Amino acid sequence: MKIAILSGGKWGTTLSVLYAHKYPDSKVKFWIRAESKYRDQPLVEYIKTNRVNPKRFLDIKVPNNVFVSSDIKSVVNDVDIVLSAIPSEYLKEHLPKLKGLNFKQFVNCSKGIVDDKPISFYFKSLLAGVPYATISGPNIANEIIANFNDRGKINPSFATIAFDNENAIQDLVSILDFKPYFILDPHNDIKSVEYCGILKQVYALALGICVGLGYSGNTIAGLFHACGREIKKLLAFLNANPNVYDETYAGYPDLEVTYKFARHGRTGKLIAEHGLNAAKEEMKGECIEGFRVLESMYKLTNDLIHLPILKWLYSIIYQEDDIKPISELVNSF
Repeated sequence: MKIAILSGGKWGTTLSVLYAHKYPDSKVKFWIRAESKYRDQPLVEYIKTNRVNPKRFLDIKVPNNVFVSSDIKSVVNDVDIVLSAIPSEYLKEHLPKLKGLNFKQFVNCSKGIVDDKPISFYFKSLLAGVPYATISGPNIANEIIANFNDRGKINPSFATIAFDNENAIQDLVSILDFKPYFILDPHNDIKSVEYCGILKQVYALALGICVGLGYSGNTIAGLFHACGREIKKLLAFLNANPNVYDETYAGYPDLEVTYKFARHGRTGKLIAEHGLNAAKEEMKGECIEGFRVLESMYKLTNDLIHLPILKWLYSIIYQEDDIKPISELVNSF
């Protein structure tokens, strides 16, 4: 099995290590931008020599069967599956480089928007003939890759993989499913699964702010439910399936893990505790795509549907208003 991973961040590194362990007798190709540096040395060269990604996981070995390169053509050409963890804001820079290259299946592993739409829309406009799939769910890279630090306990992770059965390569799920580490549940609604992953970023920011403000468990639980209600309203507005939020790992499980343990929840907490500018400074270097999604959804809905939490969050992030107490917010529910 020939697999290529795009992006040298946490998620890309995790996927490279994951599939190198699943396919120890195969070469897993790992693309990292030439511009990526570690102490003035190209990150690609550092990983080749030391077999660790020092910017992300110093204690996790990058297996020897991972071929690391900054030449995207040599990484992608003639592989079976390309898994992309490139953040959505950089896709327009890098995805066009895949034109004319020979590979059988593209799997998007990022959550975000391109031109106010899910990544699948942009990909299909660029590479219409290539089968597309997306992986989405409660997948914190640090937790998945920690399974390979030789410390014993295994923590399984779960995700939804959405694809078109008619176009996807044969056995896609079994190729990428790697029990007990990474368990994939198939689905056929790419658009709805992607929108769940997109929208949870916004509402994880909101819930993170509430946690940072010190609200009680009762309040957070109620707000979590209210966030889900708004996400399902948005899914319906966007002509997606609201049931996907309740039925898949891409919905409420992803929102829960994100606001409790991941960067969007952490960013919201920092906003509550130290203010917006300090939070942005603290999270510099992390892709907080929820900011762009928030702005996009606010403008797209334009008061057409009732979304009090989204509007509350927008007033904090983009209008720089003081954070209104939750007791005032719930009056608009």
